[in-house]
Amino acid sequence: MICRKMNFLDLDFVIEIQNELGFQNWNKKQFESELASPLSHPLVLILNDKIIGYMFLQVIDEEAELLSIAIKSGYEKKGAGSFLWKEGVSSLKEKNVRSVFLEVRENNITAQLFYKKHGFINIGIRKHYYSDGENALLFRLDF
Repeated sequence: MICRKMNFLDLDFVIEIQNELGFQNWNKKQFESELASPLSHPLVLILNDKIIGYMFLQVIDEEAELLSIAIKSGYEKKGAGSFLWKEGVSSLKEKNVRSVFLEVRENNITAQLFYKKHGFINIGIRKHYYSDGENALLFRLDF
């Protein structure tokens, strides 16, 4: 597995993964906007010349926000997500980031366990955060 910075040619594959998993609904324009942002730190995970995962981080000074991380079906629970996350952490540390924040759906137990495994702690709740009214849990990781 290798991890590299995402580029615009990767977006169709990234959108395919997002649509397959169905956990968020960014459109292509939103992906393009995030990819073009000077605050964005987008990565893709590649195995056998195929994109199997992606991550969007947004960096502002010493803080970052994990906007999205996803692994293609069939590759989850095989270390791909952890590999991608560790590569992202390494790049954040190079940028002198000290904390990472994220929101996760209250009912997404799998994601919560993943984040806790990687040192995140639950620091709060955002009531009715998602468009369907579901709450979001706020997590933080300090380096």
